[in-house]
Amino acid sequence: MSKIYLAFTTVPKRMFAEFNSISRPPRLLLSYFYLGTANRASMMRFSEWVLDSGAYSAESRGKPIKLDDYMRYIMEGVPKLPIGPPTTIFALDVIGDWRASLKNAQTMVGYGIDAVPTFHFGSPMEALKDMAAQFPRIAVGGIARGRPEQKQRFFDECMGIVWPKLVHGFGITVTSIAERTPFDSIDSTTWGNPLRYGYYPRLGGSKMRTSYADSSIRTEVESYLRLEDKLASYWGPRLNPLRAEYLRTFKATPFLKEPYSV
Repeated sequence: MSKIYLAFTTVPKRMFAEFNSISRPPRLLLSYFYLGTANRASMMRFSEWVLDSGAYSAESRGKPIKLDDYMRYIMEGVPKLPIGPPTTIFALDVIGDWRASLKNAQTMVGYGIDAVPTFHFGSPMEALKDMAAQFPRIAVGGIARGRPEQKQRFFDECMGIVWPKLVHGFGITVTSIAERTPFDSIDSTTWGNPLRYGYYPRLGGSKMRTSYADSSIRTEVESYLRLEDKLASYWGPRLNPLRAEYLRTFKATPFLKEPYSV
């Protein structure tokens, strides 16, 4: 199936009961930069999680992440988490430097971390070809603020180069893009918009404003679960053989479990 991860920063405790009563447990993307979210997520009901470095958030706040710190957390800290190991670990990006980002991914793999590198919008496509030749799975992103048509052109170009590689799409909130592009998985932060901004972008395409006190996340989360089902029925038959091929060389570790077992 095509997986959708809810990028998780924080959910007020008053929302835990509502989140935990949603029809089925969603998937989460947690960030190393927001370490406290792992402990809060332990109080929530979800099916699996993936780990991102949070490099963009860190850079924007003037607190860049060191590769040694990130790897140490993965190898020593992750096995101790109450939520169990993630199914995917994304490599540490260096914003604006594709060469340094690729080197970080190579270093992580060299230390036994099956890291997934990310190709960012604006980097040369030759770098994407090189990345696809070295890694069995990749991620694409860095265009969350772009126009829908600009995003689609970017993703079409990326897929034209790397397919049939397994690809994760960062920050995919436009349904038409998710339906048209054979992503193995995507993630989005907009499920939390009712809490952050008081509106529901996926409620029939409207922006129904509410007060923070009256906001609910159920509508948004369940809309993503329905989209996940739709994508799975369409793209699943094409992606499943690629996943089976990937699993032939995958090795589980104390800090990473098999990505297609959930």
